[in-house]
Amino acid sequence: MGYQVAWFFGLTLAFAWGVPVGALFLARVFGFDPPQFSAFTPLVAWSPAFAALTVIAITRGIPGLQSFFHRLARWPMNAGWYVFALAGIPAACLIASLLTATEGQSRFGRPDGRWGAMVLDALLRAAATPVAEFGLRGFAQPMLQRRHGAIEASVIIGVMWTVWLLPTFMLAPGFASPQGPAPDLQLLAFAVRAIALSVILGVVYNRTHGSIPVCVLVHWTATLAYPGEGAAGALPAQALVFTVLAFVLGVTLRGGLRPGTLERHVTRLPSLET
Repeated sequence: MGYQVAWFFGLTLAFAWGVPVGALFLARVFGFDPPQFSAFTPLVAWSPAFAALTVIAITRGIPGLQSFFHRLARWPMNAGWYVFALAGIPAACLIASLLTATEGQSRFGRPDGRWGAMVLDALLRAAATPVAEFGLRGFAQPMLQRRHGAIEASVIIGVMWTVWLLPTFMLAPGFASPQGPAPDLQLLAFAVRAIALSVILGVVYNRTHGSIPVCVLVHWTATLAYPGEGAAGALPAQALVFTVLAFVLGVTLRGGLRPGTLERHVTRLPSLET
């Protein structure tokens, strides 16, 4: 089990770091501005899914892949988690927008651009990072929960998440901008937000008995463009709100995160069996 998780993390970093780091190297060698990597976004954003499929294919073969894809279609009957994904997470993000300092404009005004462009942006975001949940929650979470609790496994994934997207984050146009927070504050907020969101997703995953679609919905609504996005305090505000939400969920729903419950309902999954 340990070597499979290690290979998963290693392949994820290889896929995700290779494109931006390689492009940055070429930019420095040939003296042009680093590109925004828009053409390679799927490769970076989907790298955990690619890594999970690679490891399962090597260790479990076709039967393992079939079982894995079957689990991706597991939709729970409890409507409460859909409400949480489609309304609770946006509410948390809007609270973060309220805490964000947006000088000279309404915090809750419509973001710049046409509604059609906003819908297109939402669809593009749905096809990007949330797909990573196929690997993060579909593979890494149950594997890590064999040795660790749900919260501990989620924190480990959150740290890995931070390292996974670090090059892309640091190459974003707003990073180290004179108008924004100090780079070290941005990095801290980025890491805290990733770990807190990972804990939230870990709780959702376990409380829905391993539903990947609900985790994808939660991840998607957490990455949508909300009022104040790009403002100086947007990332620290989301990090704060998500940390509070993760703490509340972890405390109030801890009964379903006990090792015995995890072992019966979530941790031992067919595609991951030895």
